[in-house]
Formats: sequence, C-alpha cells, structure tokens
Amino acid sequence: MTMIPMQVSKASAGATTTYDPEEMDRINQENLKELKSMRERTNWEIEEERKQFIFDLIDLIKDWRWPLPNLHLEDILRKEEIHWLLTESMVGDLNYDGERIIDFVARTDYKDMPDVNEDGKPPSVRTTPVHHAFGHRKETWTIQYLFKIYDRFDVNYMDEFGLTHFHVACVYGLGDVVEKFLELGQDPNCLVPETAQSPLHLALNHCSRQVTELLLKYGANPNLTDKNFSTPLHIICKIQHSDVLANMLFELANDKYEPVQVDAQNKFGNTPLNLTVVSDNKIVAELLLKKGVIRI
Repeated sequence: MTMIPMQVSKASAGATTTYDPEEMDRINQENLKELKSMRERTNWEIEEERKQFIFDLIDLIKDWRWPLPNLHLEDILRKEEIHWLLTESMVGDLNYDGERIIDFVARTDYKDMPDVNEDGKPPSVRTTPVHHAFGHRKETWTIQYLFKIYDRFDVNYMDEFGLTHFHVACVYGLGDVVEKFLELGQDPNCLVPETAQSPLHLALNHCSRQVTELLLKYGANPNLTDKNFSTPLHIICKIQHSDVLANMLFELANDKYEPVQVDAQNKFGNTPLNLTVVSDNKIVAELLLKKGVIRI
C-alpha cells in the first residue's frame, strides 16, 4: 500500500492532520490506472476471475482517498458488471468489505442505468441490491448509499415477493427517499403481499416519526389491517412512550378515513387499549378513552 505524506498543522485545541492535495491526487490517479488494468485483465465470464476482481478492488479502495474526481465508473465497467458487483457485495460473504464497495461506488456518483421499455420507463419488477441489502439486514447508511445509486423514484422496483424500494425506505426511516417517491405519485397504501403490511405499518414498527408523518400527509389509510388484522394503532399501542405517534395518527389522518378505528380487534382478540395495558402505555390509554373506546 502506498503511503501518503501528511502535512500537520497545530491548532489551539491540538494537532490537525491534513493530506497533501497534490500527493492525494497523484495516488488517486495511480489507483484509477490500476482499476482500469484490473478490468482489462479480468475475464468477466469466468466466476473465479470476477471474484478475484472483487478482492483486488477491496484492497485498492482501502488506499483510495476521497473525493474521487473524474472517476467515471461506467467508462471502466459495463452497467451489468457494476450491478453484479453491487449485488455480490450484499449477498456474498464480504461483510463490511461489501459495504465498503457500496460506499465507494456511491462516492463516484455512479447512477444505475436500467433498461427501459417502449414507453421509456424501466420495468418495475426487478430485484436490486436494495432488496438484497434489506434481506441481509444491512446498516441504514448502506441502504442510503444504495438509494444514491438506484435513484429512480418514478418507478418502484419490486422483487419476486412484492417487496418494493418504497417499502424498504419506509422500514429504514429514510424520510428524504420516501418523500421523493410520494412526490412522484407513489401510492402510500401499497401493501407487502407476504404480510399485508402497509407502509404505515412498516414505519411504525420501526418508530419512524418522519416517515409516519409523510405517509399520513400523503393519504395513508390508518385503518388498514395486516395479516394478523392489526391496524397501525395496534402497533403504536405496543410501543412505550408512543403518545406523539398516536396523536399524529389522529390529527393527520385523511378525512375520508375517519374515524380511526379505536376498537378494532386483531387476530388474537386484542384491541389497541388491551395492548396499552401490556406495554404500560398509560398516556396513550388515556388518549384512547378520550376518543371514545367502547370495547375494553
């Protein structure tokens, strides 16, 4: 690994370390040259060589200094190769090194370039690294970087199980991503087929106030039930200190969905009020009583 000489300046609170810009640029150019060479000597049709390319890339980017000026990844790798690289980074055994690759690609400002139909739009049924990252429970920052790469919000990519990019954004509480989808006409009530959970269920299960507020403002139905017949209110009542979410649900729910069903029973016979007892959620229990709960 090439070492970069550092310039050290003293600050009043201690020493501040900075990299020599000229030396940094020189190292980056050397790394860019090596990346091109790596691709040229790799037969992409051979799996072993593709895997070796990944390992070599991991070693290379460990020594790559940010930012990454003039690095046009699409001029070095074909879009199918980049898609494979990102997918393998999520589904393989690379762990943190896989996330490092996602970070690297996102910082190059590379954007996914999907194939399009006759109408000029990509097909919505397409499994992407975003789906794989969700399935492998990757960190939030990894999902955020992937959405910088897969940044089409006018199409909601759906995998074979019906899980969409919009669902993933709701789970991870990515308010900026959720808002972009909604602004472009995304249905705030699209269900996850396997669980029948609505985006509101997903956001509340992960206590995301920002996403919950956005969904309600864009017309999310607070009375939809999942496969266990639980409403969003059931979820709120299972969470301690959830009075802000409860008030939000009642105050922001679209008029056409009123009233919010405060007495709904889930598959197990529990009402929202029952669940406040289990979670010792006294503030929300009092709110429900004010809203006219009948069934206890």
